[in-house]
Amino acid sequence: QFEIVAKLIGKRISSPKDAYDFYNTWSDIRLDMSEVMRYIWNLDNDITCISDTISYFVSERDICSGPDQEDNKEQINQGIDVIKNIWDKILFQMEHSIKQPQIDLDTQLYQKLSDKGLDDVRTKFLQNKNSENSSEYTVLHGEYELFTVEPNTANYTESNTEYKILTEKNILDYIGIHIERKDKDRGRIKQVTKTNVIYLKDTDTLDKHEEMSITINDFIAMEIRKNKRFYVCKPNKIPMDYQGEKKEFILVEEDCFRPPLIDSNVATNDYMKVKMNERLKVRLGSWNIACTNAFDTPKTIDELNIKFKNIAKIIQESKCSIIALQELPYQLNLKIEHEGKMIKGYKNKDDEVIQESYPFKLIKADLKAALLEAMPFSNWEIQSSNAFYGKDIFQLGDENEVDDNRIPKEVYAFVYNTKIVKYLHPNQEHTNKVDDRRKKEDRFARLPILSQFSSGNLQFYLCNVHLPPTAKKIKTSQEIKSLSDLVFPKLIELFGEKASKSVIFLGDFNMSYTRKKGFQPYPEVDTWETFYDADYVPCIKTQTNVLQNQCYDNIWMHSSLENLRIKSASEIEDAGVLKVNEVMGNYTVIGSTLREYFRKQVSDHNLVYIDLRTNETMPWSSSNPVLKREKA
Repeated sequence: QFEIVAKLIGKRISSPKDAYDFYNTWSDIRLDMSEVMRYIWNLDNDITCISDTISYFVSERDICSGPDQEDNKEQINQGIDVIKNIWDKILFQMEHSIKQPQIDLDTQLYQKLSDKGLDDVRTKFLQNKNSENSSEYTVLHGEYELFTVEPNTANYTESNTEYKILTEKNILDYIGIHIERKDKDRGRIKQVTKTNVIYLKDTDTLDKHEEMSITINDFIAMEIRKNKRFYVCKPNKIPMDYQGEKKEFILVEEDCFRPPLIDSNVATNDYMKVKMNERLKVRLGSWNIACTNAFDTPKTIDELNIKFKNIAKIIQESKCSIIALQELPYQLNLKIEHEGKMIKGYKNKDDEVIQESYPFKLIKADLKAALLEAMPFSNWEIQSSNAFYGKDIFQLGDENEVDDNRIPKEVYAFVYNTKIVKYLHPNQEHTNKVDDRRKKEDRFARLPILSQFSSGNLQFYLCNVHLPPTAKKIKTSQEIKSLSDLVFPKLIELFGEKASKSVIFLGDFNMSYTRKKGFQPYPEVDTWETFYDADYVPCIKTQTNVLQNQCYDNIWMHSSLENLRIKSASEIEDAGVLKVNEVMGNYTVIGSTLREYFRKQVSDHNLVYIDLRTNETMPWSSSNPVLKREKA
């Protein structure tokens, strides 16, 4: 036994190819191969590395064509069985329910395998031998699309409305009355992002619901759907990209368990494949959250909590998997009541008063907590970097180039759901700044940051920027030209011609992409010339501020990425702008309202976004993007 262990010292499986080579060279029958492979497994993410390894084995198997290759094909199939044993060991060690890792693996297998190799692998890896429950169903469309659920076996109460047990043998008919808010000022229906729904039994009337949080007189019934059957269900498996509220039980309309009428002739399994492929995308967003200017800055911990709760709500509604944020505060001068008067400071976790500025590490923790509270099924991380020039940037003797302490200090951040997006920086605690050592009058007012991410097969860089405001229009145009004149050549130097095209610039440019009438602030004739010359295109072509009169925010990407872009059939949705005021229920915002409270509680900018397919490997991506763990 000591001899066997000695042979394994220093061996590591750090890529799918390592796993394949180790399997093919294994010759010692005295040990369980899967146990040994699990022991020396050195990959970063269990689910991702298993799906990558399965994909690698299947691709090698597909190469084996012809009668003379049957033995090789069978040997590889046995290797896939070994990987299945490793997967079983991983599931056994995981703390969560066995079902959630399975649905995550299933999503990745859909993305990485062709139909040819998908069915047998799914059958092998996703069958739950411990489950004899045959009453599981998949929701095929609607709010809970691709959930796997089972009928509830207990009473369910929500908002003081009791629902009886709904099973195949005990189905109650409900009336779903879709409610939309009435615009009192204009006497017409105002479209809303999310429709409120009240479910009533046939014998109920609206009068019974007068005590609810909404006033019935302020609403109008837009549609009445009689004799629709609803099931109270327990969610078992939840898609990786679900960002909704955590519920023990959900109410699912009966029709949602069948393909829609338009697809009624499509087999359920084929329909599921189509829906899974539609979800193989990443939504990239950008948002200036307005949290550094004097008026916008929270003054108490309660104001900060309200702001971050609203920010989390907007991000949840946006369905973004990664968002570039601008105007996070480096620190906050909060006020707290102490011994009968308001003083600068805050209370720590031990309820002690700390008479100092509220530091960014606590601001970051509060934002992350708000995101996880709003979207408990997601796993949010935050990568951030100071946007100002500190002493760490300049050599001794250059202190005069450090930013004045009186200037509000801003932090850029990338907020991302790790279930969908992977951060590819070798040091997971850091991100990269654009290195600009020019004099104050020439350099970027705020240092852009640049980080690499991946989602599925797509690898990309994001450059987060916040350029000077409209009042400094000449400086803004100068910085746009600096992005192209200085940053573009550096990107090619660092990453090569192909990979440099994967860099996406997004943020608050404080400048419109066009000189067309109504799209202020207007750029100079040549402001964007070098961007267009480099074959970059703007993705957002409408106003982006809450008042809908300025085009500040945008996402610029290389035209080669246009092939990956997913656009909705709706022209309005194509704009890629989430109107944050409508999400918050403020359907009309005027300048005074914005100044009085809305900007402080949310932002004066809308969130902008694009969708990119992730099931295609671009020329700059590695064929098997699996990261190694860093050595201690």
